[in-house]
Amino acid sequence: MFTETLRLDEEIDRQTRVEYLDTILHESERLSRGRSFFWDGRVNSLEPQALQPIINPIELGLTEAELERRTGMKVTEVTAALASYVRTIRSGDSRFDRYAAGRRDSLNALEKAGLEVFRGEGGCTACHIGPNFTDELFHNTGVAWHDGRITDEGRFAVSGNPRDHGAFKTPTLRDVAGSAPYMHDGSLATLEDGVKFYSEGGQSNPYLDSQIRPRHFSPEEKRSLTAFLRTLSGKVREGL
Repeated sequence: MFTETLRLDEEIDRQTRVEYLDTILHESERLSRGRSFFWDGRVNSLEPQALQPIINPIELGLTEAELERRTGMKVTEVTAALASYVRTIRSGDSRFDRYAAGRRDSLNALEKAGLEVFRGEGGCTACHIGPNFTDELFHNTGVAWHDGRITDEGRFAVSGNPRDHGAFKTPTLRDVAGSAPYMHDGSLATLEDGVKFYSEGGQSNPYLDSQIRPRHFSPEEKRSLTAFLRTLSGKVREGL
């Protein structure tokens, strides 16, 4: 929902994409918390977030002059308009929201069991917390560790902090069932793949986040957790 389903290896003019796009749901709420944007947190407001995909040579690849020619607007006007629109996008009234509001019949037994895994032994709330199910922080899950090395530095490329090697921002889980594929590079195709990845403790590497460890979910726990995640899909409103 309000994302795309392209993997990392999609190309423009034979150049590899930098990252899979995160959803833009609830971006204004992220802004209100003073957080950053993009998987590596390289900007801190919606205006530059709106501009970067347009001028990035491996995304839309326009120049600012071309953008102005096409729109008949100044760059600052384009980014202000896009950012203003993004701030209106909301998702709510999911079955989980109704359950949390006291309507206990909004979740079935399997989904309630998944919620217990999510809050309990799954350890999911260590990162996926609050109304948007994200701590807005950066974590190394090992997804960028391949062949004994980090293939994408993530947050470290922005911060230069050694603890940020291979760390990426925690995405919201709202409407997660509609935002596949998963991870910054789109390497996990389904929710089931994501649950399996975390059940196995991510990918071991020297910078792995301390919260990431093998959980060894049973088949039933995997099924219930996946079912719960699907209850986070709500009604999306925009332009209001």
